[in-house]
Amino acid sequence: MLKNAKSIGDLIYYYRLVKNYSQQELADKLHVTVSAISSWERGINRPGVDIAFILADDMGTSLDEFYRLKPKTSLNKSLTINHRVSFEKAYFNIKNVEFDSSKKVLSIASQIWGVSISKEGIEKNVDFQCTSSQKKVKVLSKTITSIETGTSMISPEFQKLPSLAKRYEFIYQIEYNPFDDLEVKVQYQDESADFFIPGLLLRTVIRGPIFDAKDPKLTLEFLKTEIFRCALEYFSNQDDYRALQAYLVYQYEILMKYI
Repeated sequence: MLKNAKSIGDLIYYYRLVKNYSQQELADKLHVTVSAISSWERGINRPGVDIAFILADDMGTSLDEFYRLKPKTSLNKSLTINHRVSFEKAYFNIKNVEFDSSKKVLSIASQIWGVSISKEGIEKNVDFQCTSSQKKVKVLSKTITSIETGTSMISPEFQKLPSLAKRYEFIYQIEYNPFDDLEVKVQYQDESADFFIPGLLLRTVIRGPIFDAKDPKLTLEFLKTEIFRCALEYFSNQDDYRALQAYLVYQYEILMKYI
């Protein structure tokens, strides 16, 4: 497990897990501060050669392997809101979006799950960046919660393993103009995935006050577009079909105004 780590921070973090050390216990063992251990694990600093030698020897690896880093790789640059990403050690998808028109704040709820996922690991390894009109969008807040996941699709011999039920949802709130296209870059450990979400698709799935029923794009021609297909898929992926039902009824009512 240690040699599968992608960074020095990962090596030290996994080392602590294997040895069952707290950050304080490892700091005491190496005669350094807790903040030093934390900065190493977060990738802010690296340990000196003398400490690296002790750690590498205890891990059964060489200094060359200890200091070797793997560059980040991009999985895909053409993803959109409905795609699920398969990272090496986790799955990720964008679950839903909500828009507060009074504050012009977009909430993006995403989920990440896998055997080794933890809240601490998400804080450490997940980086979420949004760009709109080629400008980085300001992130206003972030929350992470653990959610329960069913095991009905898992074969019986694995259903009692709690590690298979680790699923977390994190919600980012960003400043957003609903007419703009949105690019989302998600990095997990040493991999990244790029999502492109057209502004019209976001306006369609939000269905808030910004959604203008008199917009000519919402006529019969709109129902022939890829945006409409993506919107149907988005609502079909929600926890129940009430959102899809409401969306279809909403589109029907709009369409009837033009017939």
